[in-house]
Amino acid sequence: MEVLKLENGFNEEAKNLLNINSNYIIAFNDADNFYAAYKGNYLIGIGSLWKNKMHPYRQYISIVVDETERNKGYGTKIFEYLKHKTKLQKFQTAFDSCNVGALSFAKHCGFYLARKCYCYEVTKTELKSLDVMSLKDEIYVVDDLIDNEKLFSMIKQDYECKHINVNPMAKDISKEYFINTIKSGMLLSDSYVLVKNQEIEAYFIAYKSDDKVVAMGYTGTRVSKEKYRSFLYDIICRLFSKYDVLELEIDGCDEDAMFLGKLFSKKPIDSWDAYLRD
Repeated sequence: MEVLKLENGFNEEAKNLLNINSNYIIAFNDADNFYAAYKGNYLIGIGSLWKNKMHPYRQYISIVVDETERNKGYGTKIFEYLKHKTKLQKFQTAFDSCNVGALSFAKHCGFYLARKCYCYEVTKTELKSLDVMSLKDEIYVVDDLIDNEKLFSMIKQDYECKHINVNPMAKDISKEYFINTIKSGMLLSDSYVLVKNQEIEAYFIAYKSDDKVVAMGYTGTRVSKEKYRSFLYDIICRLFSKYDVLELEIDGCDEDAMFLGKLFSKKPIDSWDAYLRD
């Protein structure tokens, strides 16, 4: 097997290989390095390495091997080759929980499960009927806030805490860069905060998906579960008055987001799992 660096994007051979594995290799322009593995003149695998500016303390890695060439040791050889192409020897990868082959290969290479992310859609009919307190006088649209600095400081603090055990946020990320990242695509008119005595007690950040679909972005709280439940329930009802579908993206290590998921009867079957190797 010979491994060569790809310099000018994916050729047709590579595109054909990735056609059924598109979720597992990052876009060519977003990665630092791509490598193609050949057996003779036949492309049997592609490996990629890249960094994440927000989370730079692990080397992201993906490997795809042609289905007809799996379980022959080629994937392991590509992994060993990629290991020698980076000084950072802490790795991170991700794949569907239902991908038995990827799971077996990851464990074989020394990776362990670090986080599950549940991505699924819910509708109003799947929202549980709950007894909640009225918080109408304490809930504000983010777009109506005169000063949202406290909000973004709170989101940043929560973001740092919730990611620290998987891949911490970069220490040199400026507040301005973080805020611009969070605000990109954010629906200010559909994002809400819970405020009492001029202090933000909880937040729900929404993002645009399409005319009938709204996506959950970030949520967090500093209040009791009962009050947080009432806040979320109010927000969700407001969103369902405008949209048919709510897209959820819930990290298993995010207690606030997991709590939101419990407001619905629908339970996700599969997850997008992050695996680490130290």
